[in-house]
Amino acid sequence: AHQIAMTYAGGVFMVPLAIGAAAAVRSGTAVGRGDAAGVRRAGLVAVAGAAVVMGVVAALVLTAPRALAAPFTDDDPVLGAAAPLLRVAAVFILVDGVQATLVGALRGAGDTRFAALVTAAGHYAVGLPLGVLLAWPLGFGAEGLWWGLTMGLSVVAGALGHRFCTLTRRAVVTVTSSRAPRGP
Repeated sequence: AHQIAMTYAGGVFMVPLAIGAAAAVRSGTAVGRGDAAGVRRAGLVAVAGAAVVMGVVAALVLTAPRALAAPFTDDDPVLGAAAPLLRVAAVFILVDGVQATLVGALRGAGDTRFAALVTAAGHYAVGLPLGVLLAWPLGFGAEGLWWGLTMGLSVVAGALGHRFCTLTRRAVVTVTSSRAPRGP
């Protein structure tokens, strides 16, 4: 059941990953032009696009989890266990798409350190402990683990969104080297 949910979450993750790469290029190009509004526009359009695509996927997963699990197995207990995990995965998919796109937009804006730190903190200080707490002491099992990881990912997405909006409110600063490039 867990593998089925991971297959869908991991497979559709390629879409916002690609949108995030495009956001990195578009926002980086705007930084090079000194176009602060362009940096913000590139990031926000990318996030909106990823949210729409992942929202459609999440709605499909929410409405037909058992049907989506059926191609993987005909074992009723596995199908029964996969359906609730896929419902949680639907929320995970949406949030993961937004955060992946924001990482790309921040990368293009030249801010990579914050994304790395907040991602590590969100997953290991929030998501994993919360998932373990929900899964075992509180007795929610695999579904609780997925909810904990989804909540950690939500913290990451929120922090990245806040950072992107904060950074793109001010003027764009391009980084240049004071040293001439060395050649052969």
